[in-house]
Amino acid sequence: CFITPGAPAVPSIYDGSTTPAAGPATSPAISGTPVTLADGLKYVDIKTGSGPAVKNGQNVTVNYTGWLAKGCQKFDSSYDAHSNSQTGQTQPAAPATFQLAQGQVISGWVEGVAGMAPGGIRRLYIPAALGYGAQGTGPIPANADLVFDVQMISAK
Repeated sequence: CFITPGAPAVPSIYDGSTTPAAGPATSPAISGTPVTLADGLKYVDIKTGSGPAVKNGQNVTVNYTGWLAKGCQKFDSSYDAHSNSQTGQTQPAAPATFQLAQGQVISGWVEGVAGMAPGGIRRLYIPAALGYGAQGTGPIPANADLVFDVQMISAK
C-alpha cells in the first residue's frame, strides 16, 4: 500500500494536469526511496513542488486521499463528494484548508506535510501513534497505520 518496487515513480492518476474525479479506492502503486524519521513516519515525494517550503503554523490548502495501511482501503478523500449527516445534503469535492499545527490535524500530517512546496505530491506512511492512536475515529479503527497521498496546493 505504501511502496511497490518496480512501479512508476509517478502513477498515471497524478501525471497529468487535471484533478482526479475521485480519490482512488486503493493507493496507486509508486516506487521510490522513502525517508524514514525516528518516530516511524515515512514519506516519498511523488512530485516535487516549487517555491517556498511549507512551515509549521502556516495555513495550507491540499488535496488528499487516505487509506488504511492494512488492506489498503480508502477512508477519505478531498476528491470525493461528502454527505453532511446533519443536513442530509451532499457537499461537492473540495480541497481542505487548515493550519499546519498540533491540535489542528494529526501529528503525522504536521510532521509529514512540512517541507512540501506548492505543486508537490507526497505519500505519507503514518504509524497509528502519529494518527488516531488507540481511539481511532469514524471509519479508522483503533491502532491503524495510515497512508495518505497529499497534494500541496498553497500555503500562506
